[in-house]
Formats: sequence, structure tokens, C-alpha cells
Amino acid sequence: MKRALLAIASGLILGQAMAAPQISPQRIIVNPVETDLKVNVWVDKAPNNSEATPDYVPGENIKIYTKTNQDAYVYLFNVDPEGKVDLILPNKYAGGENFLKANTTKVFPGPNDGFEFEIAAPYGVNKVLALASKTALDLNSLARFESQQGFATVSASNQNQLAQKLSIIVKPIPQDKWISATAYYNVARPGSNQVQETGDLQIESNVRGATVYVDGRQVGNTPTTITNLTPGSHTVRVTAPGYTEYSGTVTIRSNQRTSLDVSLRRELRSGNVSVNTNVPADVYLNDRLYGRSDITLRDIPEGTYTLRLVANGYTTYTSNITVRDGQTTAVNVTLQSLRYSLRVTSNVNGALVFVNGKQAGTIQNGVATFTLAPDNYEVVVIAPGYYVKSARVNLGGNSNIDLDLNRIQ
Repeated sequence: MKRALLAIASGLILGQAMAAPQISPQRIIVNPVETDLKVNVWVDKAPNNSEATPDYVPGENIKIYTKTNQDAYVYLFNVDPEGKVDLILPNKYAGGENFLKANTTKVFPGPNDGFEFEIAAPYGVNKVLALASKTALDLNSLARFESQQGFATVSASNQNQLAQKLSIIVKPIPQDKWISATAYYNVARPGSNQVQETGDLQIESNVRGATVYVDGRQVGNTPTTITNLTPGSHTVRVTAPGYTEYSGTVTIRSNQRTSLDVSLRRELRSGNVSVNTNVPADVYLNDRLYGRSDITLRDIPEGTYTLRLVANGYTTYTSNITVRDGQTTAVNVTLQSLRYSLRVTSNVNGALVFVNGKQAGTIQNGVATFTLAPDNYEVVVIAPGYYVKSARVNLGGNSNIDLDLNRIQ
């Protein structure tokens, strides 16, 4: 039987890599660590040449070859120019076993598989990713076989998802135990002499003159149009001093112009503020409450702020501070307890004055003065031969109380 390649193959893979693997616009997922394990993948029109991009036209058959230098499990993925992802190996056909012995070349489809891979649209450059591992990989999060289904259903609906899921799948594998390779082929229109058809990319930005990179190569400054790009997905970066970098992917289609309007955001320069006080205090920056000391305020935009520290019973602290990019501004403050004046007058010089049950002073020249923290107080004046006189005061500011004594008859 014949099987259209459109149903199972073609493409380009991009995405945000995990820590170990790297995502490359050209080679898809790459192990940055040098390994003894090697894998090769190629198509029948480019024997042992994974760098070539041979042409196929719809209706032609294609064969894919792979070989490893050590015993390994090999996984083959195809992604087409529109981002459709398919898993070629392993599969449920006769030649679908994905464990390869060292230095043994395997061809897909195999001679006993009972089908052929027939080229079909979409037109453009396709990629075949070979991922070899010394241990079997768990693909359950990426691909599943349904009953009576020869090829697995891939849950990655685009190239970014495939790259992200593969990065997660290989992460538990020791870095020197897996490797990848990529082969290319082009689905060309019948009768075309072109190696491949191309498209254009027009990039504009809110920042004129921003630097543009496509697939890691600097190509100009905004606004700009990049011509003759191969169909499929390409990485785009746009940078400008003082602005946060833009990074994304675009899909180029044959004989079409793709427009990308990039809005760059101003780069946030920020620092930290560390606030420590002798008593817990509310911390305000420009009248915004951030919490209670001791505290470190993180990612505060660069600039000058009014710092205010407020604690009950203590003098409010106010100061201007400067936050600088990448630095921590340390503020260490000893808050001073609030003190108010309490003036007690009486007609008996030498009378004893008690505050909250403790002798605090005597009346001299008709007055006794005390400096106290804000609180509730009971003031009592005592003198021999006189009736005791007392008063309660809620000291919230400077206060005066008069406690004249009456003689005992």
C-alpha cells in the first residue's frame, strides 16, 4: 500500500529549552555536551549527507535512513513547513522497532512494512529529527498509540510544544547518554526548477532602528523586510538599548509576505531596599505600605523615594532614599520612643506626686513636670494634713492637670 508522507511527516522545531538541551532553529534540539554516542539520519536522495536538502515532488516515494555508533534507542520525528508534528519511529509496523544495534543502518519504511512514504504537500523544507538515547525514553506525555493504529498520535500541536516536551523528556537522562541529528528535504512543486520556494518577512517596531535577528543572524534594523526566507518557522529577536528584548517565532509561507509588528517595552531597571528597625514598624515608600520591618523590598524600580517608618509609641521616621539598578539600599533605623510633657500643679509645695502608683516627684514652686510616653496614667498628689487628690489622664500630647489639695479639718 502507499501512505502519504503528509500524514506522518515534515518540518521545523523551536521552543524554549530546558537547562540541559538547547533549541536550535536549524538542528531542533541539541545536546550541548560532547558525547561518544553519535547518530546519523539522511534521506534516499542524499545518501549519508544530512546537510543536503534534496527536492521531492508530490507522488514520489521517500526513504529515511538512520544509524548509530553504539547500541541505542532511536526516535524519529517529522515536522512540516506548517508546524505539523508526527512520530515516525517507533511505530506498530514490522520495521517499527526503535532499538538499533551499533553501526547498523535501518531504513524506513522497512522492506516488510507493507507501505511506502509518498510525498505530499505542503510545499517547503521539511526536517527529520533523530533523537538517540542509551536508555528508552518515556514518550507518554508526547505520543500515544490508539488501538489498531500503526502510528502514534502526537499531542504536540506545533513546533514549540514539541521542543518543550522533548526537553522535559530528555532531562532525566545523563547528558552524555543522548544525542540528536537532523536531516532536510524539500517538497517542491512539479516542474519547478527552484530548489525551494521562499517568502518574505516584514518587521516593524515601536522603536525605530531596533536591531533584528532572524535564526540568530543579524539582518537589519526596524523597519526592515527580509526576503528569500525558506518556508517554515524562524526565530526572530528584536533588541534596542533600554528596552526588553523581544523573542518569538514566525511561520513563513511560500510566495507570501508575513508581517510582524513588535512592541518593545522599556527595560525595568530595579534594585532592592533592606529596612531594619529596633521595633516592628510599618514601611512606606511614597506612601505605599509594603509591610513591616525587618523586611527587604525587592525589584523596586530605580529612582528616589520617600521612606516612612511608623510604629505606635515611636516618632515617625522620614527620609529620602535612592534605589539603584542591581543594588540593595540598606536602611538601619533606631526609632525614638515618643515622649510628652505632663505638668502637675498644686497649691502645696513639697507634696508628693505618684504616677501609676510609683512616686515620681514633688511639687516645687507649685509645679512638678514629667516626661512620659503616650499612655493612660493615674496621677496622685499626697501631703500630710491634706486630703489626697488624684486624676486620670490619657497622654496623647503635652498636658497640664491641676491637683490643689484641701486641708483636713
